[in-house]
Amino acid sequence: MINKYDIFISYSRKDLRIVNEVVQELQLQGFTTWMNLDYICIGQHMMFETIENAKAILFFSSKESNKSSSVESEICTAIDLNKTIIVVKLDHSDYNTTFASGLESYDAYDYSNDKFGEELASVIDKKIKEDFSWVFISHSTKDFEIVRLVRNALEKSGRRPILFYLKCLSNKEEVNGLLKREIDARHRFVLCESKNARASEYVREEVEYIQSKNRMFETIELSEIDLESPNVEQEILNLIKPFERRTTVFISYSRNDQDVASKLNKQLNRVGFEVWDADFYFDMMPGTATGQDWSTLIKQSIRATLDKGYVIALLGDNHSGMSIEEIKYAYEIAPSRVLPVTLSNREIPEFMRKYNVLDISDINSDVEKARAITEALISLDLRNSK
Repeated sequence: MINKYDIFISYSRKDLRIVNEVVQELQLQGFTTWMNLDYICIGQHMMFETIENAKAILFFSSKESNKSSSVESEICTAIDLNKTIIVVKLDHSDYNTTFASGLESYDAYDYSNDKFGEELASVIDKKIKEDFSWVFISHSTKDFEIVRLVRNALEKSGRRPILFYLKCLSNKEEVNGLLKREIDARHRFVLCESKNARASEYVREEVEYIQSKNRMFETIELSEIDLESPNVEQEILNLIKPFERRTTVFISYSRNDQDVASKLNKQLNRVGFEVWDADFYFDMMPGTATGQDWSTLIKQSIRATLDKGYVIALLGDNHSGMSIEEIKYAYEIAPSRVLPVTLSNREIPEFMRKYNVLDISDINSDVEKARAITEALISLDLRNSK
């Protein structure tokens, strides 16, 4: 199975020294990256799937990369998949003529800029978040007029909804191919439920495909919309309010696992989760606060988080007694909303053995550990939403 990454790196091996410097800085910022370090032939299918599963493509444009047949194949694939492409200009050479027209609408960033490193990280973060504002609306064509109101309401809330009425396409295979490519390029989905939608084979297949991709989606029951209301768009926004909600996550961990927790925090923020910030509350505690005060605050926060969110328990080599108490308390409240994660080969506490535990002890990179945990949490959120 091809893993998912934030950034696919397209470059020439002759530019490796500069590329490595930039990539290492991005990894320190919490981004997961994929690059073919040995520049061996990875096969067209694997290259396609790796680009498809990346959130953005970082293309290092240079005299050498624009002559490379491998880079040409990568960038053309990214353009065909409608991926977000970020161009870093290492020199002033022209783009490869094969894909030059496809890059006309993309901004390019000059590597010689003194503030290049810090600017690039913020640019990538912004573009990835922009991708998450696009919304694919799954619906029956028989409900098109009322679904248009849903689209308008989403637009007013700052989203970028995609709504299809495929009148000219009659071949089912052709229609499904187009819709699947659009779903692959999106991260957020709204299912417009109705009698027509429940009877639609197309809608059923769309939903099954969205779920197979472990993507987040929300539903809205069209029969609940009051079409006679003078504030119909606001009523629609109220009905889809859960779609706007940022689910909160409480991360339980020991200080020895702080690096993993920090990178996990960034990954979760990037895909729409809000992380409970212990440091913020610790700074707000009065100087006379006791350990009991802190314990009470932790329990209150776990209880509030589990109302609609999740507790992630990181178990490393030196997980503390306090961490175990936090996990026990979370399991007492809502066991289906606790995600235990083993970071090492240390034996887990006996009371946890009856639960499913995510074992990532064989992953060495903290960034990759954070990515694996984030994907597991999205899957858990999808199961709980059904």
